[in-house]
Amino acid sequence: MPRGEHLRRIPPEERARRLGQEPLAPGEATGLVQVRGPAEVLDRFRSLSAKERGETVRMGLLAREVWESAEGLEGWLAWAERVPPWVWRLLLWVWRGR
Repeated sequence: MPRGEHLRRIPPEERARRLGQEPLAPGEATGLVQVRGPAEVLDRFRSLSAKERGETVRMGLLAREVWESAEGLEGWLAWAERVPPWVWRLLLWVWRGR
């Protein structure tokens, strides 16, 4: 039997449970990417759970998209009102270097 073949018989939900993880929701994906930035920011980013990292990236990409859009500052302010408070706390925490 090829290496790891026996794991294919275990349902993904059970494998995730055994590893202490949450199974992927419909439409979710996981993957490896290389990120470049200040060491302290990457350390903080790594300290987040996988779900928190995904949400942080999603919110950052949305912020970048809105900022670069033709709506400018007015559109960004409208978007910022919809951002969950914990995201603002996280950004402030990273900004302050804590």
